[in-house]
Amino acid sequence: MAYMMSQAAANVEGIQWRRMLIFLRAGGPDMGRIIILILVLLLLSAIALVGYAYSGLMQPDVQTVTQPVELDVD
Repeated sequence: MAYMMSQAAANVEGIQWRRMLIFLRAGGPDMGRIIILILVLLLLSAIALVGYAYSGLMQPDVQTVTQPVELDVD
């Protein structure tokens, strides 16, 4: 019984992949290339953001601020 359930799940995944491929082909050959280009650009921008964050350029300037405080104690 467990094999039949996993086979059904595999069939659902296969159907989803086929539908996605049909969707990409429906827009013509250029539509698939545009979607792939957008996905690649998103991946590269995420990698660039992580690299910039780890480079240390996002650290704030640290300085000591001293300000006198007057207390009104009677």
